[in-house]
Amino acid sequence: MEFQPHHIVWIAQWYPHEGEPYAGDFIQRHAQAVSAFVPVTVYSCFGYDGEEKTEVNKTGNLTEVITYFKTFNTGIQMLDKGIYWNRWYRILKSLLIKHEKERGRPTLLHGHIILNTGWLGLWAKRNWNIPFIVTEHWAGYMKGFKGGFEAYNGWSKIKCKQIIHQAAAVTGVSQALIKELNVIEPTGKFIRWPNVVNENIFFYQPLAKENSRPTFIHISTLTWQKNAGGIIDAIYMVKQTHPNVLLKIAGPVHYEYENQIFNLELEENINWLGEMPQEKLVDEIRSSDALVLFSQFESFGCVVIEANAAGVPVIVSDIEPLQELIQDGVNGFVAAEGNVDSLAAAMVAIINKKAAFDNAAFSQQTLAQYSYPVVGKQMADLYNALLETNLK
Repeated sequence: MEFQPHHIVWIAQWYPHEGEPYAGDFIQRHAQAVSAFVPVTVYSCFGYDGEEKTEVNKTGNLTEVITYFKTFNTGIQMLDKGIYWNRWYRILKSLLIKHEKERGRPTLLHGHIILNTGWLGLWAKRNWNIPFIVTEHWAGYMKGFKGGFEAYNGWSKIKCKQIIHQAAAVTGVSQALIKELNVIEPTGKFIRWPNVVNENIFFYQPLAKENSRPTFIHISTLTWQKNAGGIIDAIYMVKQTHPNVLLKIAGPVHYEYENQIFNLELEENINWLGEMPQEKLVDEIRSSDALVLFSQFESFGCVVIEANAAGVPVIVSDIEPLQELIQDGVNGFVAAEGNVDSLAAAMVAIINKKAAFDNAAFSQQTLAQYSYPVVGKQMADLYNALLETNLK
């Protein structure tokens, strides 16, 4: 008889909240996918300028508890950082204790982001004798990522090794990320658990008519590792032979890139969309010839599988996590990382239709790997396996 796990509790360091409604939304989508198979309670905690408050949202089997606490600033950066994380840890630990008193002891704790949710995993294992797992999403473990794991202090690196070693499982969203985590602590029990795409939003739907101009879309937070500046430079190059090329940018406005657009006289070729919910974003993707993700670093690339699920090819940079998602000429093109000429050439290849994409086929293949039912069941099966082992 199949064991049915219960009292699965998540601790999410990143999660959509009042100040950043799209921060960590990929973790929320993971939670939605898993909750179709087993009840999940998610706890997350964030500092802000107001008074402490807690919001509880319940949808089906998913309960989201988001706590806000008033930040305390001394003006000394290192001290403020220490105060913040100490407060964060104590609030979440108190929420776990309250959960045990009111709803019973969790059967398993699932943390998202090794540092710092793994601290609570260690606490739960020590005090409650329950297994914990951690899922890593952060690209900061990839070699060369400035300000990433390589820049952490010695204590944090030791703690990371300890968390990985003691976790019942460590899931990473890509094999490339797992490879880097394995270097840090080879004793870890690593499993690839990819990001998820909502099959009810992203699916193949042919456009009623072709675009009147070559159209590309870039979706990101526009942080440095996304290399949006390189995409804009590539659009400038493509414009020399295709003057009406259009790039749509879905993300927050960055003045640095606005200045670049102005200096290159690309105001008529680039359209800022801002941030928007997936239900609206999918229409912008479907009305594009290709999505472009020219990142220097990624741990996965959620927008890649979303575009592919919608039947739209993707141009990606030639980095390991994105190589796991795109097969050159089948569901997109691969451009040399950091090479604007290569990116521009891939865009022109899309415009000139140099690949016979079977859009419906790669949409179906994407959903077969990354849809909510598929990815959600993978984690539910892992919970079953770990809890059955823990009971023996």
